[in-house]
Amino acid sequence: MNNSIVFIEMGLAGYALAAVINTLFALLLVTGWRGRYQGAFLLIAVITNALWSGLLILGVLSKTLSFWSYYLAEIVRSGAWLAFLLSMMGEFREKRLIRPEWSLVNTVYLVVAVNLLICAAAYLAGEKPINENLSVWPLLGLLGLPLIGLVLVEQIYRNTPDVKRWTIKFLCVGIGAMFAYDIYLYSNALLFRQLNMVYWSARGFVGVIIVPLLAVSVARSPQFSTGIFISRHVVFYTTALTGVGAYLLLMAAGGYYLKAYGGTWGGLTQTVFLFGAILLLVLIMLSGQARSRLKVFIVKHFFRNKYDYRLEWLRLINTLSDSASELSLQQRAIKCLARIVSARGGCLWMRGEATDYELVATWNMKCSLQVKEPHDSPFVEFLKKKEWVIDLGEVPPPGGLLIPEWLDDLKTKGAWLVVPLINDDGVFGFVILESAGKRTGLTWEDTDFLKTVGRQITSYLALEEAAEQLSQARQFEAYNKLAAFVIHDINNLMSQLSLVTQNAVKHMGNPLFVQDAMQTIENSVEKMNGLLRKLRKGNANSEKTICLNDLLKQVVEECGTRKPPLMLEIAQKDIELLIDAEQLSMAIRHLISNAQDATSADGIVKICMSADDERVRLKVEDNGCGMTDDFVKKRLFRPFDSTKTNKGMGIGAFEVKEYVQSIGGSISVDSAVDRGTSVTITLPRRLETKEMSVMENVEVVHG
Repeated sequence: MNNSIVFIEMGLAGYALAAVINTLFALLLVTGWRGRYQGAFLLIAVITNALWSGLLILGVLSKTLSFWSYYLAEIVRSGAWLAFLLSMMGEFREKRLIRPEWSLVNTVYLVVAVNLLICAAAYLAGEKPINENLSVWPLLGLLGLPLIGLVLVEQIYRNTPDVKRWTIKFLCVGIGAMFAYDIYLYSNALLFRQLNMVYWSARGFVGVIIVPLLAVSVARSPQFSTGIFISRHVVFYTTALTGVGAYLLLMAAGGYYLKAYGGTWGGLTQTVFLFGAILLLVLIMLSGQARSRLKVFIVKHFFRNKYDYRLEWLRLINTLSDSASELSLQQRAIKCLARIVSARGGCLWMRGEATDYELVATWNMKCSLQVKEPHDSPFVEFLKKKEWVIDLGEVPPPGGLLIPEWLDDLKTKGAWLVVPLINDDGVFGFVILESAGKRTGLTWEDTDFLKTVGRQITSYLALEEAAEQLSQARQFEAYNKLAAFVIHDINNLMSQLSLVTQNAVKHMGNPLFVQDAMQTIENSVEKMNGLLRKLRKGNANSEKTICLNDLLKQVVEECGTRKPPLMLEIAQKDIELLIDAEQLSMAIRHLISNAQDATSADGIVKICMSADDERVRLKVEDNGCGMTDDFVKKRLFRPFDSTKTNKGMGIGAFEVKEYVQSIGGSISVDSAVDRGTSVTITLPRRLETKEMSVMENVEVVHG
């Protein structure tokens, strides 16, 4: 009697655990259900299983569990699972794998109907405890339900195509095991005319065990339309933890045996044995090869795909984008490919300047080859044509490949795979991976993933290469721009000196001309020296505080020798600026020169200067030929675009704009054909000026 009580208590614990596990599983199914009818039938079956477990617990605890109520609960629970199996068989009937008139479906209905009739008879016969003598017919009815369930499971598995069986394998095993245990339970009850309480008590734990099998199949198969996701990390670490626990239990049992039967040496033997066992466990856990094999085992038996592509892609992008890493981008690229197939290391070959392929980086692999692989070699042509991942261990090589001699020598040192890096231009490079020990055969999923990752890596490597080329191009561009500016300034100076030499023949005897010529030559030499100093200093700061009024008067005086004459209007005296006087005078001089070129000898060129507390404005305006809006917008400030045939390089206006914008200023142009042009430079006030009255400080200077 005491044993019966113990078994019932243990059985209640098993049924309670089954109710909890099935309820959690049902919640997962509800959150992931997308409306597919097979998923609905599975959800109903799981909920029924949870309710069935709960009703049995309540019946036992309240001591109201009679055989007919137990019988009814069994019919409902088994009927829910049979309905789920029939929903799966509906797909086969639609595909004509099973005829619609197949008698097994009708047999299911008949068995359930007969059981309902027997249940009604049991109710009319009166309440009877489930562990007392029972009649044959109810037990035969209960035995028929799992029998027909096993037949349905067998039909589903047999009619499923081979390529899809892996998705329902665990489902069939789980439901089949549940029905097989029921057959064993009711066969025993039919033999002894009563339920065995030991078997009945263990039934709840059996229900707990099959739930993980169902969850795996649900996660694998899209036909249930669920969003259940089993994390590979969780599965891996859970499996590892379970294995460690089983190992420790086994070693503890072995240690106990040694202590019990080892005599006087038992305690010592047990201690040494357990120490060695724990040390061996630590070594296994630290073994990369052991972890790799465990991952392969888990992936083969629990997951649809070998790789968790979301995590793999995130890891790939994070590794390639990790600019803070001590590894170069080339080494990080090798690392990404090596981690996919658990390779020890590798080396990267890329196309060089001579278009031949040469070794550019290694990661965890000793390789110092100085050999260059020609871009038109049979090996490179094979990679370009096939785009295959080459397993160097294959004998003979795939596709009639002729392996280069240097690569054949590298194979003897551990080289394993050749992964091509392909882009639109052909073979950008290739990575050779070194085996970490025992080589596993590559599947189509391995090769496709390696090729896809290779494409992504190629884009990163090509982008870095393009960035380096762009940086060099920008350096050359800056150098060429500087050379153009220098040539432009020299060209202006040469124009002044040429004018002196042309007039020297006529006016050499004129002391005033000689004096003016010497001043021009001296001014040109000073400007050349300033230009040389600027070239030596590079971008060194040559700003200093100047009086803008004096600078404008000097520029007007120098440019006033040409016609038309210049007019200078200054609205405020003693404007001081912290600026590069040479650069500013060059810019103003260029604007004045352009205005004089565009204006007739009897025209007007006027330079105006005004200021407020924040800005200084310099305006050069003329009444010359003017420019169209289209020319101002598209061509005026474009370098090397000039309307002065054989007179200019088309860089002056561009140079002025670049300089003004570089010091925080702006330049605007207002022009119209046959009306004239007005160019305004606005500069920021860099220093405070003396307070002067604007009205009393207007002067006109004629050049």
